[in-house]
Amino acid sequence: MNLLDQQKIRIGACAWSFDDWRGPFYPPDLPESRWLEFYARYFPAVEIDSTFYSAPAEGTILRWIEATPAAFRFACKLPREITHVCRLRDCTAELKSFMRAVEPLAPKLQVVLIQLPPSFTPKDGKPALRKFLVQLRVAQISCPIAEGLSLRHRVPASRVAPAADYRSAREMPHLLGLGGHHGVERTQSGAIRVSAAYH
Repeated sequence: MNLLDQQKIRIGACAWSFDDWRGPFYPPDLPESRWLEFYARYFPAVEIDSTFYSAPAEGTILRWIEATPAAFRFACKLPREITHVCRLRDCTAELKSFMRAVEPLAPKLQVVLIQLPPSFTPKDGKPALRKFLVQLRVAQISCPIAEGLSLRHRVPASRVAPAADYRSAREMPHLLGLGGHHGVERTQSGAIRVSAAYH
């Protein structure tokens, strides 16, 4: 498969700062300030879940850029003020403010994730979503980004993938998406063990 850079499938986690990854994945003595750098050795992408709660400071974004290789990519979650409070309606100012805040991340920003609440139904929400996607494309920063849509729902037990071992994310099968229930650990041989619920 010969894909352009923007079309490549990248596998990553929904964050890199899970305390329970210390030991199983991160070396016990590795300072938290170096976790992203270590994570980026094994995975080519990560979701920044914290943007759901507040926009990151420019200094924080610059540290993320410096800690990751040139080909590494980020996915930023839209703030809950846009998705859950405004429900994608009448949020032009909030969207512009968020896009300005993440502008320094532009060279490595691959996806803006739109996580919608369980109460956002297709019947009521489809017109708002269509209008918002147009607004998002107009507000895009200095590089093309994709929109990712996440509808919150329960994952049945039959959709839980068994644990598997890989030396790096580059060896993992081309999964289209990992759900919110997953675990990552390094085995004694240095392989990465991943278990995930998938969409």
